[in-house]
Amino acid sequence: MLQRIATMSYRSLILRQISHSARIPKSISSDSSEGTVRISVEARPGSKADEVTAIDEDAVHISVQARPRGGEANRGLIEFIADAVGVDESGVTIKKGGKQRSKVVEVEGTTKEEVYRRLAKKAGI
Repeated sequence: MLQRIATMSYRSLILRQISHSARIPKSISSDSSEGTVRISVEARPGSKADEVTAIDEDAVHISVQARPRGGEANRGLIEFIADAVGVDESGVTIKKGGKQRSKVVEVEGTTKEEVYRRLAKKAGI
């Protein structure tokens, strides 16, 4: 329990630092030649709620209610990101890590600044 509290405090500190610096973390990047935004995601399937729990340099931590069976968690993740970022589900693709918690997700039709702003808002930053 103490470790969880310490982790939560550390994440809160990271979230505050990122929000005050107005710098987009490395976990959200773009390639202007392709017109896509890449998000490094640490997914937590089978959670109580769909939510962004943290944003740090390594990953955007997203919890989804869907269980990791038959691609349900991946579908839930795509739906959540599409809704959070304000794009169509067809514009969100899991590029790496389809069967792992660490994933690379590509989003088309938006900018990295907008993706960060909307995900940060979902995280309560």
